[in-house]
Amino acid sequence: MVNIDKKDFSKWFNEVLELAEIVDIRYPVKGMPVYMPYGFALLKKLFDKLEKLLNDNKHHQVLFPLLIGDEEFKKEEQHIHGFSQEVFITADNERKLIIRPTSETAMYPILKLWVKSHSQLPFKIHQTCCVYRNETKSTRPLIRGREVYWNEAHTVHETFEDAKLHHKIAVDIYKRFFDSLLISYIVLVRPDHDKFPGAVYTVAFDAVMPDGKILQIGTVHHLGQNFSKAYDFKILTSDNRMDYPHQLCYGISMRALAALISIHGDEKGLIIPTEFSDTLFVIIPILKNETKELVMNYCEKVRKLLEVYGKVEIDLREKSSGEKHYYWELKGVPFRVEIGKNEVESNKLVVKDRLNHKYSILLDEINYELIAKMKETLDQKIKSNAVKNFSSMIKSAKKVEDFEDLSGLAKAGWCENEKCEQFIREKYHVEVRGYDFNYFENKKLANCIVCNSKGYEYYWGKPY
Repeated sequence: MVNIDKKDFSKWFNEVLELAEIVDIRYPVKGMPVYMPYGFALLKKLFDKLEKLLNDNKHHQVLFPLLIGDEEFKKEEQHIHGFSQEVFITADNERKLIIRPTSETAMYPILKLWVKSHSQLPFKIHQTCCVYRNETKSTRPLIRGREVYWNEAHTVHETFEDAKLHHKIAVDIYKRFFDSLLISYIVLVRPDHDKFPGAVYTVAFDAVMPDGKILQIGTVHHLGQNFSKAYDFKILTSDNRMDYPHQLCYGISMRALAALISIHGDEKGLIIPTEFSDTLFVIIPILKNETKELVMNYCEKVRKLLEVYGKVEIDLREKSSGEKHYYWELKGVPFRVEIGKNEVESNKLVVKDRLNHKYSILLDEINYELIAKMKETLDQKIKSNAVKNFSSMIKSAKKVEDFEDLSGLAKAGWCENEKCEQFIREKYHVEVRGYDFNYFENKKLANCIVCNSKGYEYYWGKPY
């Protein structure tokens, strides 16, 4: 049991990561935690889901090398400008090599060899790997680090409009992914000064963490022809010309796991949606000498009945039943089944879900529909709590003083002059996050909260 109020989020988060065995931060390189078996199993389930969504949309999975030649990295100057202070550099006997901070400059010299004609488009690939950034800010496991576990997708299109259309498809794929995690988020178009280096425009998914700070959990970038021109990457177009294709890139990192842990968890530990829990049921036997064999035989019978619906564990550790309950609550396992002499004699199960809803079930009643309903009920409660908390963190700011001690997101007008944004950032440590993607073609009008000139409605918050 964590037993720390989430209002002290930093302490709570670190405690959960340690006690629930998600990561070990004692590795002797700053910003590079070790994923423990339970934590990596959870992370892998998230990324298996993401990969399936991409594969189903006909993205093909690849794996590119870690090292990038310095001469290739320098070809895209906007990209270099954005990452030059963050890259790790190594070398072979002949030249300087960059350890990838992201993979555009590794992939695109090869894509120009693979993609020659409009008939191959749209061309869509993705990879799950680690990227490395010499993070100079304070690191925090799963949130900000030097080694970033992520999935990145890259696509090639004939025209700007083709790429723009697929950009919306990519946003929809990410929405389906985050919706499956049952977390709440907002999709925002980043301001020009905060878009991905080399992008025409950037759309980002922002979540609000329990401490009121904003965590970027996914991004989709329209690159236009910026990278294809930098690498002299041309294709034969449908009207029989040679021209530079338009490209997209988009990525989700281990921050998705940070968001899941932080948004759903409570003072007892993790709360994991049923789709992503490695163990669906844990059976806790109440063993006494005179009924031990009877109870264990019944536990095995129950295990065989339940394992049809998901992974089942029987906890036989030399611990009290209370200690076992606390342990599995900490781990976020959806359902706990306690079995003693009474359950055996009544041919029943007593099941508690992670949010302490209690079921008393006859063994003969166990079927697919019942288990599906139990899972749906728990997931709906998890989602409802996330939506309620997120809604409470969205506010409207009418004057600049409303940014004082801002927790969450505030809606306020901005004239899109960086000087006005800089004033807010320096005075209140709040920055503009972007405008609602739902208004991508027609931004909502609103007077600037700083200078009162004409502008548009933007969301503001304190980022990690």
